[in-house]
Amino acid sequence: MVDLEFLEDRYEVKRNPKLKKRPGDYQSYHFNGFAHPEMLIIPQQNSETITDAYWGIMGSSESIANRKDIYAKAARYGGGLNARSEKAFDHFLYRYSIFEKRCIIPVSGFFEPHHEYHKVNGKAKKVSYPFYFEHRSEKVLSVAGIYTVTEDNGVTFAMLTKQASPLFEKVHNSKNRQIILLDDETEKEWLNPDLNESQIEDVFQHHYDDSQLETYPVSKKLNSTSFHLSDEEAIEKKEYPELEGFLATLWE
Repeated sequence: MVDLEFLEDRYEVKRNPKLKKRPGDYQSYHFNGFAHPEMLIIPQQNSETITDAYWGIMGSSESIANRKDIYAKAARYGGGLNARSEKAFDHFLYRYSIFEKRCIIPVSGFFEPHHEYHKVNGKAKKVSYPFYFEHRSEKVLSVAGIYTVTEDNGVTFAMLTKQASPLFEKVHNSKNRQIILLDDETEKEWLNPDLNESQIEDVFQHHYDDSQLETYPVSKKLNSTSFHLSDEEAIEKKEYPELEGFLATLWE
């Protein structure tokens, strides 16, 4: 978990003057996407600034009178949390953002679900285990995203996803998806206003070195979409004896 001052230095940006400055604002060990929290993004249209935005992309013709609007209106876009990069240029909503409203979403880490089947009373039962991902040496990861500016000047965003790398494929099982992570080479390129479709596709396909990541299982309390862990327990490593075999093969 990193603070705003660190992000200003790390990305060489200045905060939007309208941002709250109270300790702990925009910080959490666990953001529940289904609650559509306010997070921080670096927007393409003002790439020297870091600002707040709601996680859950909405159309630019929408308005955000209050938080309840996010719940109701983002649902029209499938919840709006993630956007498939394969649809970026033809989706009815994404195509209006992909050229002029790309963004970087800085995170200290993120969670992905993994499931195993175990026999319970002679029957196979699906058990889910949340995994936490973080950088092995850096304090922050850069996620590629797109955003919209609503009719009343609210900002909403979605994280872009692509086909999973071998590491994410193992953790994420059959979903075979992962968020698009940007490295030093692609960070500044992502916000370049002159990129054409082919160049944007190149960023999508750029290989992120998974060996830079650390991942491990955490509390199963995070399986609930309505549950929120706001303290360090959210990222504490948990030992699950039944996962020992899986973990031994994770980096093969």
